[in-house]
Amino acid sequence: MFHANKDCAEVRERVFKALHEVDFGFQCIVARKKLSIFRNQYGLRPAELYKDLVSRLMKNRAHLNKEIDCYFSSMQNVVRRENMELAIRKATERFARAWGKEHNNNVRVIIQKSSELYALQAVDYILWAVYQAFEHGEFRYYNYIRDKVDLIIDVFDSTSSIHGTYYSKKNPLTPEKMSPL
Repeated sequence: MFHANKDCAEVRERVFKALHEVDFGFQCIVARKKLSIFRNQYGLRPAELYKDLVSRLMKNRAHLNKEIDCYFSSMQNVVRRENMELAIRKATERFARAWGKEHNNNVRVIIQKSSELYALQAVDYILWAVYQAFEHGEFRYYNYIRDKVDLIIDVFDSTSSIHGTYYSKKNPLTPEKMSPL
């Protein structure tokens, strides 16, 4: 099993080279560590935060295919099938409110150990690269796989919009664009 924050530099280098060669796109949502938001909006409950973030990320994605399998890496009481199904349901409700369109797609939620699915390990690596950029200002890993990143939503950075700051291929994440924590 590969895990970006635990692997030695040589393994990390090989995994990033392999990811660079694979054809895929990646979207993620970033929630900066702001205790006031965590307390006021989520009652200090990680499961509520995670559910909301998944819902926001999936809002404009869950309608794109008739059948969707959403794989989540298990995280004790935070990521459970019921919680993630509620997040997907909330995402479809947000989409319907925003666009006035309903969809009846079949979205299956699958909770898996990352050691059992290589795709979850790849996600871990990309999220680790994004984390390094946001938390430590270290962009070398992110820059190496930046062409794979279609969207990053910095949900609690409201400097450009009340809905957060969006980074994309047209507006890539750079140190200069990031607002301070």
